Amino acid sequence: MNRARIPVLWLFLAWGCVATNVAQALDPPHDASQSIDCANCHISHHAPGGAITAIAGNPNLCMSCHNAGGVAHSTPFADTDEAIPGTSGTSHRWDSGAAGWVKTNPANTSPGTVQSGGSFNGRYSKTYTLTIKAAGDVGTARFDWATSKPISQTFRDEFTAIAYNGTNGTQNWSASPWQEIVETDGVSAGVIRVVANAACASGNCLRIGGGTIDTRGVRRVANVSGGTSAMLTFSYRRQLATCPNSSAANVALQVSSNGTTWATLATYNLNACDAGQIAQVFDITSYIGATTQIRFLAAGTAGTSDFIYADNMQIGNLAPGGGSANVATGTNVTLDEGITVTFANGTPAPSFRLNDQWTIYANTDIHQPTTPALAARLAGGKATCSTCHNQHSEMAEPFDPAAPAYPTPGPGGAGRHYQRSDDDINQMCVDCHNTRNVAASSQGSHPVGVGIPTTGLYRQR
Repeated sequence: MNRARIPVLWLFLAWGCVATNVAQALDPPHDASQSIDCANCHISHHAPGGAITAIAGNPNLCMSCHNAGGVAHSTPFADTDEAIPGTSGTSHRWDSGAAGWVKTNPANTSPGTVQSGGSFNGRYSKTYTLTIKAAGDVGTARFDWATSKPISQTFRDEFTAIAYNGTNGTQNWSASPWQEIVETDGVSAGVIRVVANAACASGNCLRIGGGTIDTRGVRRVANVSGGTSAMLTFSYRRQLATCPNSSAANVALQVSSNGTTWATLATYNLNACDAGQIAQVFDITSYIGATTQIRFLAAGTAGTSDFIYADNMQIGNLAPGGGSANVATGTNVTLDEGITVTFANGTPAPSFRLNDQWTIYANTDIHQPTTPALAARLAGGKATCSTCHNQHSEMAEPFDPAAPAYPTPGPGGAGRHYQRSDDDINQMCVDCHNTRNVAASSQGSHPVGVGIPTTGLYRQR
């Protein structure tokens, strides 16, 4: 190659890169049509913002133009527009994530900050209130916390092992194993056993039958005291040598609050077969106590090949809102249901002052995004404006079917909402809210992505 041409080639390549970047950065209306260029948002040296931005904090930068007196006055935003579900707001929050949103009490004088962490896994949305009870810097200051909503607790046994002490719920149930009634021959002998069988919901399950079962059974205790409600759920399947038959053998499911007085919830006769496991649900709120017990109690004599298989035994309990007192401030301090808090010092000392409060609003079914373009633009685990919006480019497909097409070649595409990634079929929404992306109501939410026939009849409200 002619060496004289090398500088010219490098100049051409450099011009191509610059031209490409300029084109990407000037999609309208963030362009000369509004007298906007790079310098409106960026400072080359000593910039206060992390992305060499003129203003620290991504939402603050956006709202420096998107306000009633700014360049983008036709689309203003304010912190008060951010949604507090069920309370107020008109916009998706730009300071929240799977760990919830932290609101500082306006009356606080503490220069320190509180940041939530983790990923909320509770069944119900709720708030946490943190109150400083001993002033000081991180490690010295102490706080109390309380929640406003009930917490879901489960005592569950999926019989993952051939054992009576299985525990698969949120509460450790291993200290209160199944206890045999009349029989005392253990988990692998007699007419009461835990077995591996195709009739189980999966793997192993509890089996009753195969001989004289009269007065024999099995019971288990759970401490659900203080709960506001309790539900017993499980599934069963009957398999017999002959279906149907005339056997009078049966197995009763019973519940007690004290182990002395029992109530029968259902009776399963061993005279018919089931094609598969059958789900059962019983409200046992009336039997809440420190020694709430469930038991299977059998009667009669079952054929040597006649059994009932029970699986996935669970007592679900709603307990009053949790909390704790005199907790040390620090990093990733555990609250409950997946939420942690981190305290950071400020100046002047003390960083955290007596009776100052913070509230964490945590919502269900929210997960951190996994799409790289979104995940890379979280700020401290929180979504910001630029998590969902690409302020430089209108190229990604928007959710709005009325939006104009992106021109080829660009720049252009005003009115395409500056999407960070394609969102024409809700890709960005379901990335964080994927548990709501269901096709049937049986999956726990209203179906989405369902085709609506043009001949359908609809009721307007």
